[in-house]
This record gives sequence, structure tokens and C-alpha cells, in this order.
Amino acid sequence: MYDIKNTIRLCSVIFNLCFLAKRICLASISACQ
Repeated sequence: MYDIKNTIRLCSVIFNLCFLAKRICLASISACQ
């Protein structure tokens, strides 16, 4: 149970980082164009 909770937390952190990185990339692309 604890391991599953930890994994879900880790996945949500990774997802948030990816989402943030994607937004930064999109902002950079639109700034370059």
C-alpha cells in the first residue's frame, strides 16, 4: 500500500515536471518564431 502511494506521488511529480517543461518549450518556440 505504502509503495503504491509512493509510486503514484512520484508519477504525479514527474507528470508535473513534464507538463512544466512542455509549457516552457512551447513558450520558447513561440518566442523564436
